[in-house]
Amino acid sequence: MFTKIEEIIERKLSNIEKLGVFFFLSLFLLVTSLIVFKPNEPVRDVRSTDDAWRMCQEFVKNRLLAPKTAEFPSLSDDKIKRLTENQFVAVSYVDAQNTFGVPLRTDFTCVVTYTGKDRWHLDDLRIKER
Repeated sequence: MFTKIEEIIERKLSNIEKLGVFFFLSLFLLVTSLIVFKPNEPVRDVRSTDDAWRMCQEFVKNRLLAPKTAEFPSLSDDKIKRLTENQFVAVSYVDAQNTFGVPLRTDFTCVVTYTGKDRWHLDDLRIKER
């Protein structure tokens, strides 16, 4: 009889331990999911002037006869301005070789808009050789 009582107590403790482990794991998964999967917060998809500067360089290179020879000045605030949250204008120059291999300085004005998902739109590009 004494052993039967011990078996019943062990069984109840075993069930309580299982319930405790289940409760702990459930709580852990709930907290982890709240941390990993935050509520839907709007993501601002805005780019910097550095990104706009690089895109303008690419658009200008696409118009050059020898794009591999293109040398742009370093970025400074007076060369690129933010017009709106996602639209930028760059006014600068590029040094590149012409068809005869002679280096020429070419001025340009580039207006680009970031449209989201790593896509840019060239709004305007004006190029003028000096």
